[in-house]
Amino acid sequence: MSFDFLERSNHKSQIVSLYEFSVGVQQSDGSLLFGQQAWRYTSQDSDVTLDNVVYSSAPVDDNGASITSESQTDQFSITLPSSTELAQIFRADPPSAMMRVTVRRRNVGDPDAPIYWVGVVSSADHSDDLTTTLACTDLTATLSRNANRCYWSRSCTRALYDNLCKVNKTQYKVDVAIDAIDGTTITSAAIGTYEAGYFAGGFIEWERWPGVYDRRGIEEHNGTSLSLIGSTDQLQVGMTIQAYPGCDRTTGTTGCGRFNNMSNYGGYPFMPGKSPFDGNPVFY
Repeated sequence: MSFDFLERSNHKSQIVSLYEFSVGVQQSDGSLLFGQQAWRYTSQDSDVTLDNVVYSSAPVDDNGASITSESQTDQFSITLPSSTELAQIFRADPPSAMMRVTVRRRNVGDPDAPIYWVGVVSSADHSDDLTTTLACTDLTATLSRNANRCYWSRSCTRALYDNLCKVNKTQYKVDVAIDAIDGTTITSAAIGTYEAGYFAGGFIEWERWPGVYDRRGIEEHNGTSLSLIGSTDQLQVGMTIQAYPGCDRTTGTTGCGRFNNMSNYGGYPFMPGKSPFDGNPVFY
């Protein structure tokens, strides 16, 4: 029987849901491939195999898709047991990479499982010891955000290492073996060979799952220590991670000059000190 026939039936339809949560695996060209590193669950009372992958049976539920004119407020909530591997990941240390959600609906016994909803995980709420609720946002919401494309500033407006900055981060990668660690700081002798503040404003990264990297921003760099933005969960003494220097978004040696990248500087260092909004008619 077809999915459409079962959907229209008053008695034969037995709808179950299939949930796939995946993070992007980095390919050789730098692109991300979703679906290889994934956690899959189904609301059916037994495991389901679809396209040669297994969806584990679990008491998972959602509040149903809601489509309004305000896509950014259309929250899709998925509730699952806190004992599942995915819930434990969000309880301990959520991945820094975007996690995509694909929800399918199917009838029991029907091989068809069309996609019902696609989005990303925004946050996790551990309401009690038994239940975790994942707040998810529709993919269209990420395309409808209003923001300035560019603005006038003496300092650079680019994000370091992005497609506008164009600095190749692999040329500045530093392999760092962790000698000591606490809740927010890592220590390594390799860091001490660089001037104080060299890594401030940069970040560290490491491979959490095959092809999937976690990152932490670096707030301060003093001697052999890096103070991180966020915790040091998932990091251990003896691990080798990658550290990347930061940029203070100026034209000096601690900014764009450090990377010899003035041709892509996104600021206007010679802007006049007068404001066009101070009432002076020279600007009119």
